[in-house]
Amino acid sequence: MSDKFSMIGRLVAMIVKVPEEWLGPLCDLVEKLISKAGNEWHAELLHFLCKKPCWVVPSKIIQIDRTTPFNLTKFLSEGWSIVEEDEHSLALTEVDLANVRFEKDESYTCLDAKVLQVLWEDRSLIPESWKKKRPSYTIFGGTHLQNLEGGRGVLYLFWDNVEWGWGLILT
Repeated sequence: MSDKFSMIGRLVAMIVKVPEEWLGPLCDLVEKLISKAGNEWHAELLHFLCKKPCWVVPSKIIQIDRTTPFNLTKFLSEGWSIVEEDEHSLALTEVDLANVRFEKDESYTCLDAKVLQVLWEDRSLIPESWKKKRPSYTIFGGTHLQNLEGGRGVLYLFWDNVEWGWGLILT
């Protein structure tokens, strides 16, 4: 038991010397280490300390069947049509959802409505991490739609803290 108290004393002495801006992250780490997931955090922390890859997000690759086009009538009533699509997104036959970025940048490919359809048809494919992002919706801006009156929009997925839904944002 004296070894434990010796280690605690040593730890406290080191924490006192830590720059103030490190205290918040340090407290978060300790909370995670003593949580139910503590063993996972401990294992990843040991990897980090040994300069091994840690906290690696596993790939989540989904297949996109491009032999059948996006089924617009499954989502919207008659009168809507596709007016513009991202060529790069249409060329994708698989998407690694672990690498999807949610910031706007002209160099990124905007995922199209067919990707949304694949995710909607099997919602278990949607990464759990998408539930936690803020805002909690994902826009599929690679497909632009237009109605008979000329109104335009893009489809999106959202998490409402209970289940997944989809919607149309008018642009």
